[in-house]
Amino acid sequence: DINRPALPAIALTTDTSILTAGSNDLGFENVFARQVEALGREGDILVGITTSGNSPNILRAFEIGNKRGLVTIGLLGAGGSRAASACQLPV
Repeated sequence: DINRPALPAIALTTDTSILTAGSNDLGFENVFARQVEALGREGDILVGITTSGNSPNILRAFEIGNKRGLVTIGLLGAGGSRAASACQLPV
């Protein structure tokens, strides 16, 4: 049914100003974590995508998301990775 209630969703990769300023000031490893701090609320869902499963920016976002009570889901490449244990639902 196309008339279902809308679901809010935000891509953390689309704002060039935030990505460049955040990366310059805080380091690229914190660029998504900082946005999760600002926008994430308990019960929200955070989906991180990393083929290596070891991307520092995704790992840090999962860390902050878990601390804030978000549900963390990782779309990960094959094999054992740090992200598989950093998120609640590795796929």
